[in-house]
Amino acid sequence: MNHWKDILLRSSIVTAIAVNMMLGGMLLAREQVYIEKAVPSFAGPAEPHLQTEYAWELYKASIEEPYIVEHYKEYEYTYEKNGRLISKRPTNQHQYLRYWRDHPKN
Repeated sequence: MNHWKDILLRSSIVTAIAVNMMLGGMLLAREQVYIEKAVPSFAGPAEPHLQTEYAWELYKASIEEPYIVEHYKEYEYTYEKNGRLISKRPTNQHQYLRYWRDHPKN
């Protein structure tokens, strides 16, 4: 029984010495390490959560015999989280749809 008490006493003393040495090292390092002061942030305010969608819109239709040609532009829509439209701007994408004006005669 004395053997276990002796082991417990020695391990407690070693633990106490180790903890005191670590605390002493932290106190000593605190005096030797330069801690910079806080600097102001240059970041702007956070952007709200925005949703971006792309859609094609008809902007011109023309007749080029024997076709009807519809010209479309792609637009970028930006919405707030609640669904309110913030901006609409055209992209550089253009498409056209060409179809027969009249059925061809055989």
